Amino acid sequence: MVSKAENTKNSKLCIDNATHAIQHIGDIPLWKDRGQTKYMINVLHVPNLTKNLVSVGQIVEQGMQVKFNKAGCFIEKHGTLIGKGIDMEECLFWR
Repeated sequence: MVSKAENTKNSKLCIDNATHAIQHIGDIPLWKDRGQTKYMINVLHVPNLTKNLVSVGQIVEQGMQVKFNKAGCFIEKHGTLIGKGIDMEECLFWR
């Protein structure tokens, strides 16, 4: 579910030497903290991509920590685990 989505016109994303149209930019609800929903902000919706990509830099800019080990990727806020990606045969799956 996307909250506060806005349409984009002529916005593009370059990945693997290919250009893809950005259809929307919006905020995605992640978790609740003391009754308030917390969001990942400025998320790009790129319909041509078949995988979801997460920017570690944007997560860190929003005050979270990202940790990697052989079990996967873990996202924490103030020491509390709020998300994880599990390593499954060279792909990370978000849970």
